[in-house]
Amino acid sequence: MSKVAIWGCLGLALFAAFQQWRLGGLQTDLRLAHKDIQTLMVNRDELAQSLSSSEANNHALKQEIQRREQILLHRNKQLVAQRTHFAELAEQLEGLKKTDEKVKSWSMVRVPDAVIRLLGTSTYREGDRPNKVRKNSAAERVHSADR
Repeated sequence: MSKVAIWGCLGLALFAAFQQWRLGGLQTDLRLAHKDIQTLMVNRDELAQSLSSSEANNHALKQEIQRREQILLHRNKQLVAQRTHFAELAEQLEGLKKTDEKVKSWSMVRVPDAVIRLLGTSTYREGDRPNKVRKNSAAERVHSADR
């Protein structure tokens, strides 16, 4: 064979070896790329699940917030009603205190002797007759303190 043919075969063999070496490197790169793709697909699926879970959580939290807002509105209405009722009761209590003061002052007034004589013995209980007045009774002490 001729030298050119040997050199051509040798060059062709070197070229084939170089291409095979490059092809082996590319196959390794391709395998790594496939692994990366699989990893990225798994990550994408996990992120999609995480996103859907987060959306479900957000939806549940929004519903909880709405429920709590409704409860808050209801309680505010109850609070306003209770404050109104409390104001009415306070006003009623003030009226009762004034009435009580009037009754106390009225009950402390000494009944005139003429009225006692007019009523006679029919209104007295046993032991309450004017001629049998107990000495130092509580009513007398209060009445004498007012004089």
